[in-house]
Amino acid sequence: MTSANNYAKMEEHARNLFLSHDQEEILRTWRPEHDDDYFYFTYIGRRYRLCRRTAVITPVSGSENEVCESVSDGEDFLTVPGTGGAAAKRPDTFGVSLALFDLLSRGGPIPARSGEWKLTSAFAGAISSGHDPLLSNMSQAAELDHHLPALRRRLQELGGEPMDMGDVSFVIPVIELPSLQPPLRVWVQFWSADEDFPASLRFLWEASMTQFLHYETLWYVMTDVISDLKAHTIP
Repeated sequence: MTSANNYAKMEEHARNLFLSHDQEEILRTWRPEHDDDYFYFTYIGRRYRLCRRTAVITPVSGSENEVCESVSDGEDFLTVPGTGGAAAKRPDTFGVSLALFDLLSRGGPIPARSGEWKLTSAFAGAISSGHDPLLSNMSQAAELDHHLPALRRRLQELGGEPMDMGDVSFVIPVIELPSLQPPLRVWVQFWSADEDFPASLRFLWEASMTQFLHYETLWYVMTDVISDLKAHTIP
């Protein structure tokens, strides 16, 4: 299991790789809203800013007097489910940082979008069979199962487009930048439990997604989506 310390080291490594890239090239390719200090973007319905000097990512608070922060350890963590009921803690900025650094560090033309959808495990190749049980998110789905109106409402608040699949089903934007039309999206599918099957929460991505984000990064984003849904639907 990955420890909180290792999560922090991974985030620091990604931050340093980002800082080694030509920011003018990033501006030409991805066209983020920006000023002298920050790049701005939206991740899972929340507006963030990336300090161009330190690569620290923080939520936008609206204060006009804020300046780029130094790297800090922070005290906010997400619980990341593992196998056998085990769980690890990771900094709550980890997913957004890894996803954005992964995306912005990719050069060249922006890949075309096919409009086709694939399960997360379909991107894993030979290891997909080992990941399928985890990707059913049964423990997470069981927690959400008695809160379907709130779940549906939250997915709508995130800009979701309703889909005809499952008991609750929406395509939601996860990373929004001016050059991404449409934004990078995930299809959230939820089935309630019945007499034969437990509740199930599945995620599908556009077939070209791994041209934008690595397979491992999809897991980080998926964890953040689940965390957001639980925070806004479970009292």
